[in-house]
Amino acid sequence: MNGFQLVDNEAPTPKSPDKNVFTFSFGDLGEARISGTDISLEVLWGTPVNKLAPTIKIAEKATVKPAPGSPNDFTKPVSYTVTAEDGSITVYQVAVTVLPKSSAKEISACTFGALGRADIDGVSIHMAVPASQSLKTLAPTFTLSPFATLRPASGSVNDFTRPVTYTLTAQDGSTKVYQVVAQSYAAWSHATTLSILTTPQGADLSATAAVSDFPILLRLNAGSFDFSQAKPHGEDLRFSSTDGARLFYQIEQWDTAAATASIWVRIPLIKGNAVQQINMYWGKADAASESCGAQVFSAANGYASVLHMDEALIDEGGLVTPKNDGGTSVAAGMIGKGRHFVPGKGIACGDHIKTYPFSDQPFTSELWFRPELAGATLLSWGRYATRFNGFTGDGNLVDLQLRSPAGFGWASDGPGGASGKTIPLMGQFSLSRHRRSGMAAIPSGLCLTLPIRKPWRPRGQGTCIASGVLAEAQ
Repeated sequence: MNGFQLVDNEAPTPKSPDKNVFTFSFGDLGEARISGTDISLEVLWGTPVNKLAPTIKIAEKATVKPAPGSPNDFTKPVSYTVTAEDGSITVYQVAVTVLPKSSAKEISACTFGALGRADIDGVSIHMAVPASQSLKTLAPTFTLSPFATLRPASGSVNDFTRPVTYTLTAQDGSTKVYQVVAQSYAAWSHATTLSILTTPQGADLSATAAVSDFPILLRLNAGSFDFSQAKPHGEDLRFSSTDGARLFYQIEQWDTAAATASIWVRIPLIKGNAVQQINMYWGKADAASESCGAQVFSAANGYASVLHMDEALIDEGGLVTPKNDGGTSVAAGMIGKGRHFVPGKGIACGDHIKTYPFSDQPFTSELWFRPELAGATLLSWGRYATRFNGFTGDGNLVDLQLRSPAGFGWASDGPGGASGKTIPLMGQFSLSRHRRSGMAAIPSGLCLTLPIRKPWRPRGQGTCIASGVLAEAQ
């Protein structure tokens, strides 16, 4: 045997053709979008793009040119060539687009240092400060939209004995004007503290209960309030939290001669089994009214429409325009003024309202009423399926009814319908409520009260009228 030969019978491993780009990142500017061989990124106006050095994650054993981390000029598209282990290549086009100048010009936060955070309502910013605090040397700070500038500058000292106007300029040059008010209640002659009771002595809510942006009803009368100390229509009335934050409110009724008032106050958070306090101020001759129903009953805290049924006859939510057909007149109500309806007449709020809940969306409809006879439609809104859907399908018509014999009911030409157990009494006020969650319908005749400690003696209910297309008594 003169020698031997070693033979490898195994085939060589084929080289990988993989040349994918998995990620293409521009650091703080973000990760680019990969779509096939197109890679793209949008950046804000003013971002320099002539020396960007992206990091790239590609397939194992593949290579890429230009090299990852090397700076390139992205003022125009740049080609990146990825070469697989087997020598095949894919060319990727990378484009960085500089967006137009931003038109964003919003103030998202305003803080007065240790005094706390101000309330922002549109272009109005309000901060309630302690009576001991001087208004002449306050320096609020602001959180602005990116690239926007503010004058006076954020953090600059200003005299807030009068409202201060701030102008916010967007990157594209457009502007928005904000008015900032720092209000000390030192100039108000009178003040008191009110307590909201959710303990067993009050509303008796469980300790785990919590309701946000809840309008409570405050009633004033001669035994609890000296109306001679306030302006004729309560224009100088104000409310704040114990830390000084302004509370939105609406005066539904104020009668100096009769010494009665009904006021809704929006509470940011009602806690269960607790005693919470708010402040009330009055007695300032030059104060203008800040009563505003739209701030108390708004879409932000879950209201579609609210009608107080008083002389003004408006929707506080602004979604509908109520019209009296001539068969209703102002009368005494459960809360402030109400309306007396003659048989067959009512208040129409329009047709084809697209901003109300529909289909199986949850909602609550309710109203106070004092019946003189049974067999009447109290409130009706929604659509008839048979009218608008070719006589097929389900509608979401809501009819709150006072049936005969006397009883509450809800009916629809779509699915559902229910009856309430409470029997209303003729000549007495009742609260009719229809709540729908999915396909479940629950009518009721209950009055929810949230008392405040004596001597104020208010009674309130939490989800006021969600008005509909038609309200009539027959």
